[in-house]
Amino acid sequence: MESASVPSNEHASTTGSNANSSFVRAKCDPTWDHVTKELKDEKSSYRCIHCGKICKGKGINRMKRHLARIKGDVDACIGVPYDVRTTPRAQPSIKSVLASKEKKWRVDMAVARWMYDACIPINAVNSSYYQPMLNAVASYGPGYRGPNYHALRVPLLREAKREVQLIVDSHRSYWDDTSCTIMADG
Repeated sequence: MESASVPSNEHASTTGSNANSSFVRAKCDPTWDHVTKELKDEKSSYRCIHCGKICKGKGINRMKRHLARIKGDVDACIGVPYDVRTTPRAQPSIKSVLASKEKKWRVDMAVARWMYDACIPINAVNSSYYQPMLNAVASYGPGYRGPNYHALRVPLLREAKREVQLIVDSHRSYWDDTSCTIMADG
């Protein structure tokens, strides 16, 4: 069995001198400090250095769950030190990285469900106002309640119309120079 330990923050480079490896990615994930990669018959498996648990295939993500002691598709590590689970260093802990990915997925699903339920075309995400809208909601924080039906129909629509009118008025000065007005096709 050929075994290769892959420490973090060491970047492997591609060299023509090694016939067995044509490309090796850099391993900079903090999980690599606690896992060794083993190759047998060109198949990868990962061994936890704290308890000896071996995970075949599925990549480093299963070992992250193992080290963070997240129950599910892999057993929790019984030998992992507490500081590995809650790393107070510059890099976030393995558990917090997985939690933030899950949190983002839940937010994405909430946006998607709302768009599907309201029959909003998926192309709406290409609007130049889409990300600024999400940023404004996020900056407000928890407890934001969106505008109701009346607010969207009356005061907010009136304000949006006023903004567009100001833009048109600013372009009117160019119409005399170019002998052209706003044109639309359709």
